[in-house]
Amino acid sequence: MKTLLQLKYIPHSLAGLVVLIIVLLTLMPSEKTLGSLIKLVFLHGALVQAGLLGFAVSGILGLLYLLRKKALFFLWCLSVQKATVILWILYCLSSIAVTYLAWGVAIAWEEPRVQASAKILLFCVVFLILTLWLHHKIFTAVVNIIMAVLAWSLVKSAIVIQHPYNPIRTSDSIVFQFYFLAIFVLILLMVLQAARLFNYRHSI
Repeated sequence: MKTLLQLKYIPHSLAGLVVLIIVLLTLMPSEKTLGSLIKLVFLHGALVQAGLLGFAVSGILGLLYLLRKKALFFLWCLSVQKATVILWILYCLSSIAVTYLAWGVAIAWEEPRVQASAKILLFCVVFLILTLWLHHKIFTAVVNIIMAVLAWSLVKSAIVIQHPYNPIRTSDSIVFQFYFLAIFVLILLMVLQAARLFNYRHSI
């Protein structure tokens, strides 16, 4: 009964987190160069950072399952995998919007960071489909470890052409740093709640 009640209120918390993100983006000041587009850039940046962290967590959980063979690690590994794939899809959609508004093209294929993001999208979707189809615990653990290594290596090895190199982290503005951190934390909470939702559904 307690699990069902928790499951019932998770969608409400997800909706609340979305509202908080929208409020933060609305209150965030514009930037002298990008104007109001900076708000979408912040969301875009927070999504990619949260996505990479999600891949890392699911990979660590996969490794823990291989080492300990506990069902808890497998369930959370699968749950975080699902939540992170959804998050990465949202990130890719935000990338299309930001790229179009900033550069005038929907997808800048010549940009290495865009290519890396597309490859990660392909791999994570294929791995999730195979995971759900085979429903094999060891396979799930292994592909999540592989996915974590792939995601981080592809992003970190991609050179930048037009894409700025981490402009938010290198910003001198404490206000912008605060807004980015707040949005990032809220997105992480959304991933956690989505993973909890998937985990409860796996358990009942």
